[in-house]
Amino acid sequence: MRTTKLLLLVCAPMTACGQASLDTDIQACLADLQRGIGTAAAVYERAPDRFETWLAAEAAGDPAGSWLVGRCFAVGAAGLDPSMDQAVDHYRVAAEAGFALARNSLAGCYRRGTGVQRDWQRADDLYRRAAEAGITVAWTNRARMRLYDGDARRDVDTARQYLDKAAALGDALAPMEIAFLHGRGDGVPRDTSRAVELLKSAANNGSVRATRELAFHLWKGHGCERNEAEGLERMRQAAEAGDPEAMFRIALALRNGQACEVDKASALRWAERSARRGHHDGMTFVAIALQKGEDAPRDEARAKDLFERAAKQGNTTAMINLGTMLIDGKGARAEPEVGMQWLRRAAEAGHATAWFLLGLRYEEGLGTRTYLEEATACYRKGAAAGDDDAIARLASLNR
Repeated sequence: MRTTKLLLLVCAPMTACGQASLDTDIQACLADLQRGIGTAAAVYERAPDRFETWLAAEAAGDPAGSWLVGRCFAVGAAGLDPSMDQAVDHYRVAAEAGFALARNSLAGCYRRGTGVQRDWQRADDLYRRAAEAGITVAWTNRARMRLYDGDARRDVDTARQYLDKAAALGDALAPMEIAFLHGRGDGVPRDTSRAVELLKSAANNGSVRATRELAFHLWKGHGCERNEAEGLERMRQAAEAGDPEAMFRIALALRNGQACEVDKASALRWAERSARRGHHDGMTFVAIALQKGEDAPRDEARAKDLFERAAKQGNTTAMINLGTMLIDGKGARAEPEVGMQWLRRAAEAGHATAWFLLGLRYEEGLGTRTYLEEATACYRKGAAAGDDDAIARLASLNR
């Protein structure tokens, strides 16, 4: 994969001080972006030490600072609560100043309708302007809009043109999307073996995301002979290159002994690395170990902090654990009402067991007054979602 320095293309004019201050931050984000990792991990990892600098740069009128602060709000970095409304406000300031990375980020918000009303045409225009300024992944994003955003927008021929252009410019995600076209038979004859060949080529040329996808194919034997050992090695390559999802997958493999010896200490180290790059499953993995005192000294205060970070990113397992800790007063002072709110958020997000746990709290008055009617309603919802404990408890109450 061809690597180019894009800073001069993506930055509007800055003060010399601002440019020097933020160059390394932007280059770290661009390096991850060009390898298919995205920018969230670099921002999350650097934010604890750099957030105040980014705020100061934004105050001085530096659009790179505005974009970086916006990314912190988007991913919940630097201790911020995730807020796409806030993220959009900062992206817009940077985009209007001509900062192409911000145009790419803002386009994604308009495409998904996060923090702003959904506007497909506005998203496409912003992606186009970002692409023309040198953000190669924006060409891939324009292609994805024409592949995945509904039949009314579907245009495989134009999408393929954009993917070919992005691939020629060195974008790491475009070859992967082309491989997916072959795997699905989308605009080309379906050929899963060809899809794997394309993923392998992209991986060998430096696409970290393609390396991770290739690992999954090797693990499952999809389009190739199943080879868990090679899959693990490919996943390790992606993890070593900085992919937080791959780091988490390595942690799971080491914990479970998938194509390797069980090594829980190494698993925890990989999960820690994943968590430092903002991966909510990695945070939850580490928090559970700290909560139980397994393979690490028990540290309920830090476990609670990690659960809270992961919960704010939408991790339902973290929501349940955080809610339970707050109700029971473990790792922090007891806050039963807040704990119940987190259990309900997990339940309403689709975690069937959370309905059972919420019902149990209502029934037994653990963290709340006893409400048998409310407990029964929770058990019914858990049972409808297939939770065995909720089914059994509901049956017991109905005897």
